[in-house]
Amino acid sequence: MKRTYTLNEGTNKKTANLTHNAQLNFLVESHIGLVTKQAKYVISRNRNYFWLNESDLLSAGYEALWNAALAYNPACEASFSTYATCSIRNEMVAEI
Repeated sequence: MKRTYTLNEGTNKKTANLTHNAQLNFLVESHIGLVTKQAKYVISRNRNYFWLNESDLLSAGYEALWNAALAYNPACEASFSTYATCSIRNEMVAEI
């Protein structure tokens, strides 16, 4: 089944006729940098946790990004990057 999506991310406006899986892959691949950015943020805020492992945070962040792509509703008013950032950070904090 084909769906038409309009993606509005800041100044990036792309209209694509994509399958649902291709849409999810596009969202994840175009926002993969959020995971490393949030990992650095969480580590900088939690320096007292000497056991904090960056690879564990990255793993949790990638999973959270994929889950955010699955759960995101394009009709909502929040952009995907805002939604994904909150999901990623919450999952990383839960990992601690």
